[in-house]
Parts: sequence; C-alpha cells; structure tokens
Amino acid sequence: MGKRLRLLQTQDALLLLHHSFAIPKVLHILRSSQCFASSFLGGFDDLLRNILSDIINVSLGSETAWLQASLPVRTGGIRIRSAVQLAPSASWPLLLAVLNWFARSSPSG
Repeated sequence: MGKRLRLLQTQDALLLLHHSFAIPKVLHILRSSQCFASSFLGGFDDLLRNILSDIINVSLGSETAWLQASLPVRTGGIRIRSAVQLAPSASWPLLLAVLNWFARSSPSG
C-alpha cells in the first residue's frame, strides 16, 4: 500500500490514506473484536507513521510530531488518528451491546 501511495500526488495520497486506508479499515476490526490490548496496533501505527512521513516528506520520528499529525486540520494537524489511541473507545459499543443483551435476556425477578 505504501509503495503505491508514494507514486501519487501528495494531496491524492493523503486523501486516500485518511479516508480509506488508515483508521476506517481498522476501526471495524476494533469494534467487532477485543483487540484493544494487541501489539498489532502499535505496529500499525508505526506503518502509518512511516507511510505518512514518506508522503509528506517530513520526519515524524518523535512522539510530538506524531501527536501533532493526529490533530484536526484546524489546529495544525493532518488528522491521521492513532489506532492505539482509538482502540479503548472503539471497544465500548461492543461492551454496551453485550451488557444490553444480558439485561434483556436475564429473568426479571
């Protein structure tokens, strides 16, 4: 994925990374499984960081630079969100659905 994105214009590659390849694909996995403590998420963030660094031609090696890149555009970021930061909040809908199911299926006493 990263090699092909590098062949595109910078704006096109950023739009594809932001809207298609980055978090939208992983968010479904995060919401449908309990992988919020997985080491895969850190590796995915590192891959995103490397691809983004290549696309925008800016080093995102420091944690501060990566955090700034995840900020909204109006505050000076690129809005590429971190899977590690989203994972705990993505698991809440699954937990609430299970709790509601248990509440409905438990015998009322």
